[in-house]
Amino acid sequence: MNIRDGGGLTHLREILYHASPETILFERVIVWGNDLCLQELPNHPWLTKINPLPDKSSGLRTTLWQIFSLGKAARKMNCSLLFIAGGSSITRFRPRVTICHNMLPFTDAALQLYPTGIRKYKFYLLRFIQLHTFQTANGIIFLSDWAKKSLLQKMGMSKHPLAVIPHGVNPGFNFPDRVHRSIEDCTSNKPFTLLYVSRIESYNNQLQVIEAFHQLLIQTQWPLRLQLAGLASDKQYERLVKKKIATVDPEGEVIDYLGAVPYEKLGTYYREADLGIFASSCENMPIILLEKMASGLPIICNDAPPMPDFLLDAGVYVDFKDIDRVTQTLNELIAKKAERIRFSQLGIEACVQYNWKKSSKNTFQYLFDLKNNKHE
Repeated sequence: MNIRDGGGLTHLREILYHASPETILFERVIVWGNDLCLQELPNHPWLTKINPLPDKSSGLRTTLWQIFSLGKAARKMNCSLLFIAGGSSITRFRPRVTICHNMLPFTDAALQLYPTGIRKYKFYLLRFIQLHTFQTANGIIFLSDWAKKSLLQKMGMSKHPLAVIPHGVNPGFNFPDRVHRSIEDCTSNKPFTLLYVSRIESYNNQLQVIEAFHQLLIQTQWPLRLQLAGLASDKQYERLVKKKIATVDPEGEVIDYLGAVPYEKLGTYYREADLGIFASSCENMPIILLEKMASGLPIICNDAPPMPDFLLDAGVYVDFKDIDRVTQTLNELIAKKAERIRFSQLGIEACVQYNWKKSSKNTFQYLFDLKNNKHE
């Protein structure tokens, strides 16, 4: 019920899309969700989609429904297992399995970036609810070994079976015909394009990216363009980002603020960009980073964990709090076409192991085995 966008929705959509009657192992799958979620999901004969609160209910009413009605609804539909795809729930239904999507509530350094207020307190409340969900679940799915290790330190060792099942990468983001341009071949009409896709949040460092880009323009006078795409989930931070853009690019000539880009249109931006930026300092499994890698974009990436576990040697790392260093690294990477081509190839190779069909099959196998007590 609490999935509306982002990695959680991508995960649910893809594991259902790539499932089949042979791989789901259950007779049927029922999804309770809001309209924004359900309309994104595929249609299968074995899949039932239900919005129990179709009148665009408030977050409070949704939460109360999950606490008092979700278990009843699952029992009424004769469910043998409940998978909390959104990561948090206080239902008493058993057995139930949850998944760890969001590391932000558990990352103190990222939370310190938020000013004291309702939104910050919501993250701490979410931390409490999710820890309760993890500690009372019959099983937990993690997306990365780093997330598993980090959470176990906070919640203690779990007596229930745990699984690490990474996301996959949509093959629609593969562009084998990508052309890598030298900066000398770029013009004001066809500038060298830097693309950063991520939620507009303080921990994603859009302000630092804009400043580093601005410094690079001043130093080089190269024909460059910066594209920023992502849902503005923090309106206060979005206002700061827009103010910064207006200050460094008052005519709107070199920075495109794209806002939220529909998932099906992301590939167009990946294909047309020349360099990918991933400045996030707080991730579980950075699916957007993997999408950029799969598309063949060379990448400058934040050095915070777990990014190096995924990007490996397929990009350059930098602390985005050091704006001068970011500017210098961008300068060096843009100037070295051969290096960008090498990173592009390494990134494509590193992504081969992340497959949604494999992720879907492993997820349903884990759920089925847990339901039948086959886990040791």
